Amino acid sequence: LSKAGFVDIIIDQDKNSRQFIKDWVPGSDAENYVVSAKIKAVKPRLK
Repeated sequence: LSKAGFVDIIIDQDKNSRQFIKDWVPGSDAENYVVSAKIKAVKPRLK
């Protein structure tokens, strides 16, 4: 994101996402490799 010009980058992982991700493919351990997250960033206006 920073290489694309974004600043104030915040990645907030959803700690509860493991619970529902493990149900996607039971027994795959996907919850150990995938996480749901909210990503916020600001792209400043060009002057």
